[in-house]
Amino acid sequence: MMTVLKDDCKLADVSGREYLELKINDLEKITEAHFRAEQIARDKAEENTTLRIQNLNGIYDRMKEQSAAFITKTEHAYLQKQIDDLRRLVYVGVGILLTLEIILRFLK
Repeated sequence: MMTVLKDDCKLADVSGREYLELKINDLEKITEAHFRAEQIARDKAEENTTLRIQNLNGIYDRMKEQSAAFITKTEHAYLQKQIDDLRRLVYVGVGILLTLEIILRFLK
């Protein structure tokens, strides 16, 4: 017979078998509590991971929309060349008009 401290804080005389059963029951309760806590932690981690993935997908979608509005360097260079060509054409046109105006004033 052994003297052990029970859950209700009273000393009781129990046999070795009863003592082992009490210890096993205590360990089972502790193990179950740990498993429940781990499951709760895993569930929260999974929720957080899902939320992060959704946020990243939102960022990816916004970046995809923005990139659709951008032009490549090649397209920019092509458009810049066209603008420069039009600018030269306008300068030539204005020059021709000024030249014609001067000529027409002298002819009058």
